[in-house]
Amino acid sequence: MPTGTISTILSGPVSGSGLQWFELQTPTARGFAAAIYLAPSRFAPPPTQTPAQTAVPPATSTPSATPEEGDTSPTPEATESPTLTPTLEFTETPTPLPTQTMTPTPQSSPTASAPGAFSPGDAVEVTTSLRLRSTPSTNGGVIAIMPAGMVGTVLGGPVSASGFVWWQIAVPSGTGWAAGLYLRKITGSVPTPPAARFSPGSGVATITPTNLRGGPSTTAAIIVLLGANAAGTVVSGPEFGSGYTWWRVSFNQGTGWIVDQNISASSAPSPTPVPAPYQPGSQLRTTANLRLRTAPSTASDTIKTMSNGSIVTLVSGPTVASGFTWWQVTHQSDTGWAAGEFLTNA
Repeated sequence: MPTGTISTILSGPVSGSGLQWFELQTPTARGFAAAIYLAPSRFAPPPTQTPAQTAVPPATSTPSATPEEGDTSPTPEATESPTLTPTLEFTETPTPLPTQTMTPTPQSSPTASAPGAFSPGDAVEVTTSLRLRSTPSTNGGVIAIMPAGMVGTVLGGPVSASGFVWWQIAVPSGTGWAAGLYLRKITGSVPTPPAARFSPGSGVATITPTNLRGGPSTTAAIIVLLGANAAGTVVSGPEFGSGYTWWRVSFNQGTGWIVDQNISASSAPSPTPVPAPYQPGSQLRTTANLRLRTAPSTASDTIKTMSNGSIVTLVSGPTVASGFTWWQVTHQSDTGWAAGEFLTNA
């Protein structure tokens, strides 16, 4: 039916393929249509003609508009509070989409079947940019945004919620729940996932000013704001968090986590690693009243507060987190982590 077609509801709704369906009578035909593409009309339905008795099957190809689980490109994580591009979330009564024209995409080998029932162990392909969620609901936390073509393995399901049928899947971005309407079962050989862009030791450079963080998350503490063209060396990764792919990279300004799309491979010489200022067994002195913590983070529990001038023995480190460089030290009979910014040689 073209956009704007006036029709009369004959029956429904009926659930199927993760959608709600209504039986309609249009001026030329009679059949079922998905409720998310219907809206109340302020016009009276026109006189009906004798319809052809060919049922119109529900569309199974991917809608041209952005689906519930969102086609979104993360905003480069360059400010203290990065904002993701808002992604449309369908509700039970969504705003009608501007067009209902469906353009099927030819499938290459391996072939993928239409969305439907899966079984644990099935290989599936993501058909559009799709949210991987922590629970089978549109209210579930977003683990990652999977690009079209990503391949995963079904672990469990189905679960019906929020107007969708959900399946638990494992993909390179993590394990979570995805709307089955945007998954296709792979019936041929499973394609090999693309290799990671970088590996430990790779030279990289920042593309744009971006935050270097203490962990692979947009909520992790900012170590430093790097300028464009800052050269660094990949230490580890990738990790997935806050909808981004992260790499741990060492720069002259510090070592931390940076978003994948904000760096590129660089042939420029990698920065010379700065040797650790302390070695295990070193005697250090506190330069302020300093907390000894259970872990290298300001969110960890405090074991004790060491007074200014306390002598400690270094055990290991450093570790960068929460905006500080942490060293594991022993004070008297207690061992924990202390911020190196308040330690010096004894």
